[in-house]
Amino acid sequence: MSIRALRKQAATLAANGLDATPNELLATAYRGYKCWAHERRLHFLEPRRYALLLDILQYCSDEHLVERASCEAPGFANAEIAEMLDARHPRYARLRLRMKRRR
Repeated sequence: MSIRALRKQAATLAANGLDATPNELLATAYRGYKCWAHERRLHFLEPRRYALLLDILQYCSDEHLVERASCEAPGFANAEIAEMLDARHPRYARLRLRMKRRR
């Protein structure tokens, strides 16, 4: 998978009735991923990173996250994405707790 495939998926999802452009959808997904991974100090190789980004794109589309984020407080979309990823990947959620204890 590549960035080209992610852009194609974002265009497909945005064409299915979202009020967001493919670039807004991709930017929201990428920003949420970066915040989630940075907080847990995670580094993924490209195949895994693109799979996670594809999962986040689908979630943003299903939950209309881009539209909802414009009405909510800053960081709302990032928190929603982090919550979704923690629920789907509990192993990485435990890393977050360990990092908070260290600080």
